[in-house]
Amino acid sequence: MVWQLLIFVLLIFVVFAATTYPANLSTAGSPTVLTKSVSSLTNKTVSKYLEPSDSIELIWLNESAGMLLVKLNGAETFIINDSRGEIVTDANVTVKSLADYIRSTGNYSRKLAASIRQLEEFNASKASGEAVCKRMTGLDHLPCVDRVSCLVCCLAVPNCQMIAYGEGVVQAVMEYRQALNRYEQSYPALRRSLEITVANSSHIVNATKELYEYKSAVMGINNAKLLGKCGSCFNYCKPYNWSLAKLAASEDSLIYLQYLESLSENLGPHAKLILNETARTKAYRYNRAENKSRLISRLDRMDAAVVSGMLALQA
Repeated sequence: MVWQLLIFVLLIFVVFAATTYPANLSTAGSPTVLTKSVSSLTNKTVSKYLEPSDSIELIWLNESAGMLLVKLNGAETFIINDSRGEIVTDANVTVKSLADYIRSTGNYSRKLAASIRQLEEFNASKASGEAVCKRMTGLDHLPCVDRVSCLVCCLAVPNCQMIAYGEGVVQAVMEYRQALNRYEQSYPALRRSLEITVANSSHIVNATKELYEYKSAVMGINNAKLLGKCGSCFNYCKPYNWSLAKLAASEDSLIYLQYLESLSENLGPHAKLILNETARTKAYRYNRAENKSRLISRLDRMDAAVVSGMLALQA
């Protein structure tokens, strides 16, 4: 009779476990503390899939969009739209939600804003030195497109007249103007590309390419002979005292953001794993009543076998 009693107790426990759900998410395991509460619809939906002993972790993938990752017993089980309490089954939505999470935890927006700010500060740091050199060579008010026009520029400034016919001076002025032209094209192009990236993160690859073109333009100015590298120019124009450290910091941020974006573009396999787990969990939930019935039937047979055995021993 002892065996019968034990099996009866086990049967009661299994039936109870198979039919009982937590009243809400806070009663299941140790849920993650979120920055805001989940909706009652999410609470109701998720609770359908919980067993009393399950642990649950809730992670906002995109809080503003209401996309929530649910982990049951450590496994990424499904993504749910909190506003509707609906489990996501679309691969594209799953990938986007995971990508949003990568960008959010990687501080994508903040780092992009910092990169833009550092770039603007770097660009501004050249203003004083450039203004002086352009004024001293006539480039601030006259065109310089060839040797003749560049000579006219230099002759228009009294101090520049004194060195205008020195070896390589006009050539240096012309090359400096060409370096400025390249810079004045590349900087706005980079800024436009970064502004596009603010709205569309996938554009970061193009923005990084623009940055390398911009850096090349910067080096063109740094290497201009007129800025201290022309013997006949007598250091007429001084090298720019701009902050290359800010440019390097801006570049580092963009490279990091490009890395984050590369992670975001390869989330297909990850999304597939989650969707497979979603399907498995849904199937278990759908078949739970049938599985419970089979288990009860099996326990009944075991109980009958034990009773039969006990009677045989007593005979």
